[in-house]
Amino acid sequence: MKGFHEYFFGAAVAASTAFQLCPDLPAQGQDLLPRTPYPKQVLVSRPGYQEFLTVKFVDEVQARAAPDGGLISRSGMDLVEVMNVAVQHGISFFPSIDVPEETLAALTELAAANTGVVQADLAGILTARLPEENPEEMIAAGNALQAQDEVEYAYIAAQGVPPPSHTPTPASPNYVPYQDYREPDPGMNMDLAWTKGATRGKGIRLTDCEYNWNLIHEDLHGVPIALWTGVTPAVTDPKLINHGTAVLGIICAQKNSYGCTGLAPDAEVRVYPEDYLPPPPLGTVPLYTCVTKAIDDSSEGDVVLLEMQLNSCMTCTDYIPAESDPNLHALVITGTGKKIIVVAAAGNGNQNLDGPSYTCMSCYMKWADSGAIIVGAGMPTTSHDKHSSSTYGSRVNVQGWGEMVTTLGYGTNPMMVSNSSYTGGFQHTSAASAMAAAACASLQSFAVDRLCRRLTPAEMRWLLINSGTPQGTGGHVGPFLNMPAAQQLLVQTYPSLCKFRRGDANNDGNLDISDCIYTAGWLFLGYEQPPCLESADVNDDGIIELLDAINLCTWMFMGTAPPPAPPPPPFPCGPDPAASPYNLGCASSICP
Repeated sequence: MKGFHEYFFGAAVAASTAFQLCPDLPAQGQDLLPRTPYPKQVLVSRPGYQEFLTVKFVDEVQARAAPDGGLISRSGMDLVEVMNVAVQHGISFFPSIDVPEETLAALTELAAANTGVVQADLAGILTARLPEENPEEMIAAGNALQAQDEVEYAYIAAQGVPPPSHTPTPASPNYVPYQDYREPDPGMNMDLAWTKGATRGKGIRLTDCEYNWNLIHEDLHGVPIALWTGVTPAVTDPKLINHGTAVLGIICAQKNSYGCTGLAPDAEVRVYPEDYLPPPPLGTVPLYTCVTKAIDDSSEGDVVLLEMQLNSCMTCTDYIPAESDPNLHALVITGTGKKIIVVAAAGNGNQNLDGPSYTCMSCYMKWADSGAIIVGAGMPTTSHDKHSSSTYGSRVNVQGWGEMVTTLGYGTNPMMVSNSSYTGGFQHTSAASAMAAAACASLQSFAVDRLCRRLTPAEMRWLLINSGTPQGTGGHVGPFLNMPAAQQLLVQTYPSLCKFRRGDANNDGNLDISDCIYTAGWLFLGYEQPPCLESADVNDDGIIELLDAINLCTWMFMGTAPPPAPPPPPFPCGPDPAASPYNLGCASSICP
């Protein structure tokens, strides 16, 4: 082992020279605002978990692991003092994130361009391997590294923290009738929202990051769920498989004659295990790679769900959001900068994030807002009081149900995996965050239909907060999700970019008597729904009725007032001139 950990300065210099022959990373631009660095961390070990000592170097250093375990600076900075610390502690450096460096560079470039803020050098997050990886050695080496100016911070990462749920109560056999969270208050009223248009998540990718799932459950039959290409989940604990299955049941269980119905069953669901096989390269932190890949494989406006939490030790119950890990926090900032909707559980620790443990100068609440939607747990009652398990505070944005959630998995024995098991007792911030992620996919598909664009992370979070049902008592976990109210607030707040011609009900590019006939045929004779409902709403009053067809014909043949904007030919197609509560959507239009 000694040879593996020895430092050869000549080899490091040679590696540095070789690396300098590679193309430089693309610059993030000259007009970007600087990012706020993370403070030095108070290092804490969590015995019982697999742990990694990670170190984030100052961005300007562009530190990279050399092939021999050494360290080089892409920018040519002097790392002699850091190397001395490495020699003293026998440290070998490895990349923490098993993703190509050009991919990380592309992610940060896009996030910087979207936000106008310099992003963290994600490739500068390295794992420091030690000859003896015990808590004392990790803390000593980490503190020695943090004392160097070239190091932004060190952090002891934990792999294997359980997801934010406990073993639920036995299953109810009645399935959909017990999915009360779909219904009006105290539910999120998703059933009503579904009647308002494209609100089932179609075209939106939703990626669940956790340990494992039963993808052959009977109520996931026919659902095109895709596993992260090239890997399989490493964790086979039945409780964790049931956990992932329960989350998928809330999101995408299919509407059929049995089982449950998901809140966004048409979403394009992907599952990325946070621990996986084949084993990643030495030094890789699987959790970081999982989240990075989920973000990289998603497109603007897609949803990434972090079904995870973090505590201070293996036997501790002080669970808080997983993004309280600074490395993961930096990844989430990059994700939301890429305009990915990141949804994350607040954790089941009943912790006050506004308390002194989390508001010190180096603590989580002093860091920049990651842009994620942090979800707490509330009671399934019309008062929407805080659930006793939920972590809370000003950083928590919205709440979902924290108990009595009917979904797939568990059955009467959570230590077994069954293809026909169901539960009426999924709970805590796991259930709540799954509800919120499905709500985001639903609302995003509605936005595409009504606005012809996708919502940004900031817009999505604002809509859910400001349309939600107010919280009752307890520490702040935010308002409860209210889907019809979110839809209404969306169309009242944001102007549509959908281009169409008002009156062109049959979507052929012309306004003539066939449009009058088509509207009447749809209303009374079973014609297909107009491809662009806004086109058929001739009066622009939010209702398509026979009067729309009559008014269109009287304008064409009797010279009455023309339809409201956008105007008829020969004028070009256009959007509604302003945000309107009467926006019916335009799923398809002949207009470019």
